[in-house]
Amino acid sequence: MKCEGINVINKGTIREYACGNTSVARLLNLSEGEAILSIDVVAPWNLPIDQSLRVGDVQLIYHRDVINGLEWEFVGYDDGSRRELISVRISLVGVVEDSFVKELIINVLGAYVKDP
Repeated sequence: MKCEGINVINKGTIREYACGNTSVARLLNLSEGEAILSIDVVAPWNLPIDQSLRVGDVQLIYHRDVINGLEWEFVGYDDGSRRELISVRISLVGVVEDSFVKELIINVLGAYVKDP
């Protein structure tokens, strides 16, 4: 997915990031100096599965990795006929600038979401 410009919407302890009119990510402050960046994606799942959780007829699937010193969690679902990546969560510590968050979002969207 190509996203040339990302807008920031401040909602108190949550900062929402939008590509045009489409919300693509949220930065949730957990405590002083700790935050989770959750980026929405829809892409084929091609990662190892570290953990799974059955919810009704589907399984939520997870893969965790450390990339460039940051903890990443990939979240997907498996409905028996297909597996898809639906979210990438990145743990952030310290002061996080919007420019860095936007760069992460653009990199994740470019790497995992393909334009039709």
